[in-house]
Amino acid sequence: MATAQPRLPGEHQLRIACESKWKSYGQIQYEFNRPRIL
Repeated sequence: MATAQPRLPGEHQLRIACESKWKSYGQIQYEFNRPRIL
Protein backbone atom coordinates (compact mmCIF):
# COMPACT_ATOMS: atom_id res chain seq x y z
CA MET A 1 0.00 0.00 0.00
CA ALA A 2 2.99 2.31 0.39
CA THR A 3 3.50 2.43 -3.38
CA ALA A 4 -0.17 2.86 -4.27
CA GLN A 5 -0.73 5.32 -7.09
CA PRO A 6 -3.78 7.62 -7.25
CA ARG A 7 -6.47 6.09 -9.43
CA LEU A 8 -7.83 9.39 -10.70
CA PRO A 9 -5.76 12.29 -12.08
CA GLY A 10 -7.09 14.75 -9.50
CA GLU A 11 -7.11 12.36 -6.55
CA HIS A 12 -3.58 13.23 -5.45
CA GLN A 13 -4.24 16.98 -5.68
CA LEU A 14 -7.51 16.56 -3.82
CA ARG A 15 -5.79 14.61 -1.04
CA ILE A 16 -3.09 17.27 -0.70
CA ALA A 17 -5.72 20.00 -0.57
CA CYS A 18 -7.71 18.09 2.02
CA GLU A 19 -4.63 17.44 4.16
CA SER A 20 -3.56 21.09 4.01
CA LYS A 21 -7.10 22.18 4.88
CA TRP A 22 -7.21 19.93 7.93
CA LYS A 23 -3.68 20.98 8.90
CA SER A 24 -4.67 24.65 8.83
CA TYR A 25 -7.89 23.80 10.70
CA GLY A 26 -5.87 22.02 13.38
CA GLN A 27 -3.54 25.02 13.61
CA ILE A 28 -6.52 27.35 14.05
CA GLN A 29 -7.95 25.10 16.76
CA TYR A 30 -4.55 25.00 18.46
CA GLU A 31 -4.23 28.79 18.43
CA PHE A 32 -7.81 29.13 19.67
CA ASN A 33 -7.37 26.69 22.54
CA ARG A 34 -3.85 27.70 23.59
CA PRO A 35 -4.85 30.62 25.86
CA ARG A 36 -7.30 28.34 27.63
CA ILE A 37 -4.62 25.70 28.21
CA LEU A 38 -2.05 28.13 29.63
